[in-house]
Amino acid sequence: MSSPRQPARPPGETLGAEPTEAALSFSREKPRSRGVAAMYRLQPVIERVVGRERRLRWLLDMEKLYWRLAYEAAGAAYGDRFQNHALAIPRETLEAWLPAGARVLDFGCGHGRTARIIAPLVREVVGVDVDPTKIRRARERNACANVRFVVGDARELLAEPFDVVMLIHVIEHVGDPVKLLADVRRTAPRVIVEVPLFDRDPLNAVRLELGSDFSSDADHLREYTKELLTCQLAQAGWAICDWSRGSISLAALAER
Repeated sequence: MSSPRQPARPPGETLGAEPTEAALSFSREKPRSRGVAAMYRLQPVIERVVGRERRLRWLLDMEKLYWRLAYEAAGAAYGDRFQNHALAIPRETLEAWLPAGARVLDFGCGHGRTARIIAPLVREVVGVDVDPTKIRRARERNACANVRFVVGDARELLAEPFDVVMLIHVIEHVGDPVKLLADVRRTAPRVIVEVPLFDRDPLNAVRLELGSDFSSDADHLREYTKELLTCQLAQAGWAICDWSRGSISLAALAER
């Protein structure tokens, strides 16, 4: 049986804060799990039975599954604190990227995490999502008078003038992201785009080589590199002004 390690940070310290040397250090004695040890020792046997490539594919699939389950469980346990740590745009960056007094469209706002972060920084935020359950939860969590959440297709609001449109983990779900980015360009002079990174996991290069699934979400149509996002923004008529990178995603600020 493994014994749980004591928390590395003092109680109350913010999740995602820069860890100290003490927090990153540990003894040579590690917690042991009989199940993990048995699985490790079985690997040579499994490889002899099924072959090296089939074993590798199986391990890649298991790593991807457990990573996703752990990510969702951490999000459920820590909520916005975990997402703010994992994703690409910290509050300080948003303060620099958002003009004072801006009217912002949060396109595909989900549970409203981004809208709540930027509310103190701008004049008005309109968050739109097609999922009524997500909008209901966004409204329940919202305590900002300048934030409004709407159920519907955010493209219908592109006829309205905005100072900034935020596409936070949106375009990887869209069949024609260049067209959407071009439509947004007619609505606002500034766009903030965040996408999932292909190289968030070095094993994705192996998955690509083997033709295995490397998507980070079942609804994604693509994962992104910096080069791909640069190309799509340029094709839609946007000029990139700045970048921000998180542990699993990449964000760009662009102007028309």
